[in-house]
Amino acid sequence: MIFPRPVPIACTWTIVAALAAAAGCAQAAGVTQTRINEYAGVLLRARRAIVEDTGLRRPDERIEAYVARISRPMPAESAGETARRLEAYVAAIERLHAPGALCTTMPALRDMSAANSARWRAAVHASAELDAEGRRLSALRRNAEGTARDVPMAKELTRALLLVKTAFEALRDVRP
Repeated sequence: MIFPRPVPIACTWTIVAALAAAAGCAQAAGVTQTRINEYAGVLLRARRAIVEDTGLRRPDERIEAYVARISRPMPAESAGETARRLEAYVAAIERLHAPGALCTTMPALRDMSAANSARWRAAVHASAELDAEGRRLSALRRNAEGTARDVPMAKELTRALLLVKTAFEALRDVRP
């Protein structure tokens, strides 16, 4: 009887980790600082697209008031321009739903301190809620016509922006 050569243990764990990652199991794979920065970058780009790059936010304006104001037509803005602007805001949130864009499951951590784990839980929870919030925002935008959409649109967009802020701030302080 011929037995195959034994596989070294280090190689076996590499194979197991690769199979787990291929199966979508984030628990088996650790997270690197580079990947943390990528998660934060996606969130920052969404915030910039809605808040900073528009040039519409007034100094010291609270996010709730800002979103309520930009969810309505601007002075001298046509209905088509308003629709395109709102579509751009929704698209910024929808880009967060690309596969792997956000960390929605707790990764394997090297730093298992209570503070780091709490920050990761906050980031993961906010990122997971962003997925559901983005779907609601997309559905609202697709189904809404007329001015009745202003209040729900402002509420959902505000909630999405606050979740982006929460996830970003938590990721700012996490360690792998």
